[in-house]
Amino acid sequence: MRLKNPFTSLAAGAAFLLIALVLIIPAAIALLSGPTPQPRDRVQTDPNQGITVETATDEPMIQVYNAQQGQIVPMKLEEYVVGAVAAEMPASYDIEALKAQAVAARTLAVYKWRGRGGPGCSNHPGADICTEFTHCQAWVDDSGMHEKWGNSYDKWKQKITEAVAATRGMILTYQDQPIQVFYYATSNGKTEDCAAVFAQDLPYYGVVDSPGEEGYHKYEETMTFTRAEVADTINDRYPAANLNKKNLESQIEILSHTQSGRVAEVRVGDTTISGSAFRQAFGLNSTDFTISYKGNNVNIRTLGYGHGVGMSQVGADAMAENGAGVSEILAHYYIGTTLYRMYE
Repeated sequence: MRLKNPFTSLAAGAAFLLIALVLIIPAAIALLSGPTPQPRDRVQTDPNQGITVETATDEPMIQVYNAQQGQIVPMKLEEYVVGAVAAEMPASYDIEALKAQAVAARTLAVYKWRGRGGPGCSNHPGADICTEFTHCQAWVDDSGMHEKWGNSYDKWKQKITEAVAATRGMILTYQDQPIQVFYYATSNGKTEDCAAVFAQDLPYYGVVDSPGEEGYHKYEETMTFTRAEVADTINDRYPAANLNKKNLESQIEILSHTQSGRVAEVRVGDTTISGSAFRQAFGLNSTDFTISYKGNNVNIRTLGYGHGVGMSQVGADAMAENGAGVSEILAHYYIGTTLYRMYE
């Protein structure tokens, strides 16, 4: 439908054109320059309930305990994230999976960052985070990347840097606070509920499908022990078990499973232990395990690699290979969270 010109004079028409230009040109410039995140008001919370998200004007500096050097090193957050992604996820993974890993790594650092009231690294006072993968998160410096990738250094460093730059400043939040991030290598086809592993019930973790991981490294693995090794290992850790190597079939029994299909409890002789404790005792890849016997050998078959809570890195790559972007990947594994940009 064509609108009639409401002006009846040339002067009025010129005035209308001038007003339109004043209104339209700035809007067009803003549109071309890209969307700008709207700052959020600081939310007052109980300091014991975690840290609060607010828009930062600059990229923060964090204090990183470098385990290899044995000292705390200050560095820009984005520099830290590049090293964390390089250490935690294969650079050969899809770029969207690497972006998801970058957001997860950045969120973990911000969650711990003392500058926002975070807990810092409990193993190293004065540090926000450490490079010990068993405690905080793995990290590698530039020389370590050269050593890790060799002649492919330029290719992989550029790819990871691009993934980090594409998500610059982005973290995952829940009710305006950075979430406590968990991720792992490979699932058994489903993620695990947080309470089943870490004895805390976080609302953004639950059991969701994680398909497409079957062809990846360490999805399935079988470890073999002698009957004596199994009995001795359990008896050393749990003397009340009183295992006898001659009749393990009747002494070891999987009692229950979690919703994700992982082992919850195991009876070992005269005592009962958790699936996580059994996994730790034998260095298993996961708590999704089955036990079989052949002669003097005990075979323990596992599915997946890691605790199962949060994002499966292999699952993220599988999703990306099927066309999912970083936002879809993160929303799938971190339920009900918001992807939030702290700074430009």
